[in-house]
Amino acid sequence: MLGTLGRTLLIVSLICIALILISPTRTVQLEARTLSAEATLLGEPFGWDLSEGAICIPSLDLDSPVTSPCKDGESFAGLLDGPVRWAQGQQLSVFWSEDDLAIILRSESRDWPAGTVLRIPHAAALRNGALSFTGELSIGQELSPGATGYVLDGTYAFFERGLMTRFFDGTPDIIRKGDLRRGDRARIVCIENWWSKCSHSDRSDEKATTPNLAFASFMPDHAGKAGFHIVALGEETHSALELTYAGRDTSLVIKPNWVQRTAASSGLLALSLLLSVTIPFLAALFPRKHNDPQRSTD
Repeated sequence: MLGTLGRTLLIVSLICIALILISPTRTVQLEARTLSAEATLLGEPFGWDLSEGAICIPSLDLDSPVTSPCKDGESFAGLLDGPVRWAQGQQLSVFWSEDDLAIILRSESRDWPAGTVLRIPHAAALRNGALSFTGELSIGQELSPGATGYVLDGTYAFFERGLMTRFFDGTPDIIRKGDLRRGDRARIVCIENWWSKCSHSDRSDEKATTPNLAFASFMPDHAGKAGFHIVALGEETHSALELTYAGRDTSLVIKPNWVQRTAASSGLLALSLLLSVTIPFLAALFPRKHNDPQRSTD
């Protein structure tokens, strides 16, 4: 009976381990201080408070006088006095400089052509608060010669819940953490597989990566340091972090491996504690019988 019980317990334990480790989705949290970022706005909220920002329209008249705070090749078109309502699909680049926080329109908006720069003084950016959005996000530039928009520092963390953890509505485990080094260009991506498809993507190649949706915010640095802060949380899917940097031909895709998932799993820790209590109890409850051979006498 003990042998049957032991085999049953082993099978149940293996099933539990599989349910704990098999996770159909994961998410990535990214925090960084950077001099630049790029975003494509794909979800609400679409309104950003850019009060006191200057509207600088691209100009082809090289002889026209430059009106501060606009730069060469720009024409001053007035000041912003309230929120800017972005359309879905708007593409933006954000750059920090000693003079201002510049938001560059990479695609045409409702009111301004592509190439328009909205220049917000740092004091006004602090008063206006965080610029939040849902969409695709890329942080920093590769640290190539002459680069001015690189990442200064940052961290990332992967969160994951196994099937069993989801069933009991448990909190996710932090299964991998790391740092961004200066000059990394980072973006949260999704990798297609047979159980988890990436949103707004029709790729069938399981090794292909596509930008992952993220809820993110741009925030000025209240300590007066260079750059601005970004906090982003990727959509819960088969997420990974893609890094590119100068000197490497291909992108580096970071994702947890099975060793890291096993070491960080709270579910496996709970299962091991349960088995450590259960097995000795069962062994005491069902003692193994030994049949002593009878001694024969001549």
